[in-house]
Amino acid sequence: MKRVVWNPYSMLLFIIFIVIILVLVPLLFLSIIGATFAKLGFSWLEALIILAATLLGSFINIPVNKVQNTSQISKWEYSPLYGRLYRIVPSEHETTTVAVNLGGAVIPTLISIYLLVEGVILSGLAFVPVFIMGIFVVTVITNRVARPVPGLGIATPFFIPPSLLFSVG
Repeated sequence: MKRVVWNPYSMLLFIIFIVIILVLVPLLFLSIIGATFAKLGFSWLEALIILAATLLGSFINIPVNKVQNTSQISKWEYSPLYGRLYRIVPSEHETTTVAVNLGGAVIPTLISIYLLVEGVILSGLAFVPVFIMGIFVVTVITNRVARPVPGLGIATPFFIPPSLLFSVG
C-alpha cells in the first residue's frame, strides 16, 4: 500500500510567512525603540534619525591614539571570555589604533548630554547629582567587569551595561 503524505502548507505560504517575519520583526524593533525615544521626549522622526545615525555610525571608527603592541599573536587564536569564544586575528603591525565608534559612543554620549541639559532646564540643578551618581555607578561596575582581550580589545558581558542603565535610571 502506498502512503500519501500531504503537506498542508505550500511553498507560497512559507515564502509569505518568511516575508511577514522579515517585515514585522524590524517594525516591532523600531516601534519599541521609537516608544522609548518618545518617552524621552523625542518625536518619531527624531527617533528614526537617531536610530539611522546610530546604525550608520556603527561603521565609522574615529582614531584617537596609537599604542605599541605588547603581545605578538602569530597564528589564529581563540580566547574564551564570558561564555563567548572570541577569534583573534594575527597581526603583523607593531601598533594598535585606539578608536571611538561614532554610533556606539559619540552619538549616545551626545544624546545623554542633550538629555542632561533638558533635565536641568526642566527641573533645575537638583537633577544633576542623581545623573552624576548614575554615571558613577554604571562606570564603576562596567569597569570592574571589563577585561582586555589581547589582539581584540576590551570585552564586557553583553547585558551588564544595559541592565545597569535600567536599574539606575
